[in-house]
Amino acid sequence: LTYLQRGINFVKKKEYEKAIQDFNKAIEIDHLFANAYVQRGIVYGLKKDHEQAIKDYTRAIEINPNHAEAYFNRSLSWSSLGDSAKSLADNEKAGTLDSQYLATPDEGSTDNAKAKEENQETYKIDPKTRSCLEKGTLLNKEGKYPLAIEEYDKVIKNYPDFASAYFYKGLALYNNHEDSKALDNFKKALELDPKNNAYMKIVSNVSKKLKVPGN
Repeated sequence: LTYLQRGINFVKKKEYEKAIQDFNKAIEIDHLFANAYVQRGIVYGLKKDHEQAIKDYTRAIEINPNHAEAYFNRSLSWSSLGDSAKSLADNEKAGTLDSQYLATPDEGSTDNAKAKEENQETYKIDPKTRSCLEKGTLLNKEGKYPLAIEEYDKVIKNYPDFASAYFYKGLALYNNHEDSKALDNFKKALELDPKNNAYMKIVSNVSKKLKVPGN
């Protein structure tokens, strides 16, 4: 295994110090290894050292200005530090570089003004619940959809009228090929925020896929 691969395996085992040591070695061998900085940044984020995580993500972006994952992860660290403006900017940049970071599946664009409004709403929830939302986002990105859904359920339990939580849960269900359940959550999000264009579009798209009457 390479130092990078072994470090990632250590992260999965939650052996963070060993992971950092391997990522350090990978960077010593190649100081322009952007992915090594990103992976080390992820570990620092897991250790709640978001300042150091941001430094690593920023270095990765300096090496590769089109590194979508670096922007996305940096947005989460900015969020954890309470800087919503920088978090939103990085989140939007990640979406423009890689469609997997867009909020809505099967949609190439969203209403940017509404997206900003919706993103700002996430910062009104308490820090512990916000952490669940961010963890769910990371788990969804890693393909761990059932675990992501569990995190979103925690958010919904604390904030049952929070439209975004249903939307993101719907995305995880959609990615897990549970389209009917995903549609139920998208509809709930739209019910709570009926003027949200992104919710309207995704309800329409998934309804058509499932051939729901009236769509």
